[in-house]
Amino acid sequence: MRDKIYKQAYYEVFIITIIITWLPFKSFAYLAPIIVGFWFLFRTRSGITFIKISTFVLLFIFIIFTHFLIYKGFIIFNSFLFLITYSSFIFILFIPKQIQFTLQDYFRYAKIFKFVLFVQASLGILQLMMKVMLSGGGIDGSAGDVVQGTIKPLSFIGEDAGFGNQMFAINMVFLLLFLTPYTFIYRKAMFVYSLGVIALFLSSVVHVFIAIVLATGGIFLFFRRKVVPKLSMYHLVAIFILVTILLTQVITQPRNFASFGLYAKSFSKSQSPKVRATQDIFNKVSQEYSILYLIGLGPGQYSSKAGLIGSGHYFGNFYQPKKIPFFPREQSNPFRKYVFALWEQSTHPSYGSSTMNRPFYSLLSIFSEFGLIFFLLILFLVYRRVRILKKYFLYYKYFEKDKVLSLIKFVGAIGILFLLGLAFFENYLETPQAIFVGILMLIFLNKVKES
Repeated sequence: MRDKIYKQAYYEVFIITIIITWLPFKSFAYLAPIIVGFWFLFRTRSGITFIKISTFVLLFIFIIFTHFLIYKGFIIFNSFLFLITYSSFIFILFIPKQIQFTLQDYFRYAKIFKFVLFVQASLGILQLMMKVMLSGGGIDGSAGDVVQGTIKPLSFIGEDAGFGNQMFAINMVFLLLFLTPYTFIYRKAMFVYSLGVIALFLSSVVHVFIAIVLATGGIFLFFRRKVVPKLSMYHLVAIFILVTILLTQVITQPRNFASFGLYAKSFSKSQSPKVRATQDIFNKVSQEYSILYLIGLGPGQYSSKAGLIGSGHYFGNFYQPKKIPFFPREQSNPFRKYVFALWEQSTHPSYGSSTMNRPFYSLLSIFSEFGLIFFLLILFLVYRRVRILKKYFLYYKYFEKDKVLSLIKFVGAIGILFLLGLAFFENYLETPQAIFVGILMLIFLNKVKES
C-alpha cells in the first residue's frame, strides 16, 4: 500500500516537473524541485522523508556557520540562494530507498515522454523553418538557437533568441535516452524518436553533442567485455543513420563545427576565460585561501550560479541587469577579486555568447566552494553508481525476456555520465530547467526492477 502511494506521488511529480520546466519562465523553473518536493511530502506523508530533509537543513546550517566564522565577508544570502539553485539534487533526499518501479511503470512513463518529445521536436523544427523563411538565410551559424520548443515558442521573432536553446537540447537528450529501450526493443515510437533526433541536431548545441557522444562511448567501453561488438543488421542501420545525420550537419552547418578549432586554439594558449578561471583557482585562490582544498570557500561564494545571481549582474544585460525585489546585491571577496573581472571580459562581443567562453562551470564551482574532499567524493559516488548499473546490465543481458532491463541500466549509466559531462561546460548542475527532468528520469531508471 505504501509503495503504491510513493509511486503515484512520484508519477505526479514527473508530470508537474515536465510542465514547469518546459514553460517559458526560466526563473519559475528554479522553483520546480522545491514545489514538487513539498508536493511529494504532502502526498506521501512520509516521516522518513521529513527527518531526512530536516537533518540536511541542520547540516547545511552548520556548514554555513562554519564558513561564516572562517571567512571575512562571507555572504549568508548567497548560501541560501545556493539551496534554490541546487534544489534538483536536494530533491533526491525526498525519495525513500524502498521505492521500486516495474516495466509496467516504465511503459506508463514512456507514453508521457513520447507525447512530450513529439510536441517539443515538432515545434523546434517548425521554429527553425520559420527563422529560415523570415531571415532568408540557411541553418548554419546561430540559426539553431531558435530551436527551443515551448521554452520560447516565438523564438524565431527578433534577434536575441536567449539561452533556452541549451535547455531544449539537454532535455531532448534525456527524453531520447529514456525512450531508447521503448523504441529499439519494442519498435514503438520510431517516428517520434527520429523526429527528436532531428530536432536535437538542428538545435546545434555543440557542447551537448560532445557530452552525450563521450558519455555513450565511455559507458559502452566500460560495460562491454569485448570492445568490438558483434554487429547485427539493426546495428549497421543505426550506425548508417547516425553517420548520415552527422555528415549532413557538417555539410549544412560548417561554421558550427569550425568553432572547434577556435576553441582548441583559445584553450591551448590559455586565452579562454574558462581556462584562466581554472588556472586562477589553483595558482592564486588556493594560495590566498589555503583552507580551500579542505572545506572550500563556502556555498554561493565563488563561481556557482548562486554567486553569480547574488552579484546582481546575472539576469538581463550584464551592464544593465534586471533588478529583483528583496534580492541584496553582494559579492564575496574571492568572487570580486577573481571571478567578476573574467566574467565581465567574457561578455565582450569578441567572445560572443558561447558557453565555452564563460569563466565558470559546475565542476569548478563545486571544487572551489566545497573543497577537494567533497569533490572527490562526488566523483566516487558517480563511479560507484555506474558500477552498480553495470552489475545489473551483466545480469539481465543473459535473459532474453529481460533484455529491456539491461538496456534501461545501460542508458541510465549514460545519463549519469552525460550529467557529469555537462558539468565541464557551464553551471548546469544549478539549472533545474536543464537537468531536473533528467535527474528524475535517472532516479526512475535506477529503481526499475523485474516485473
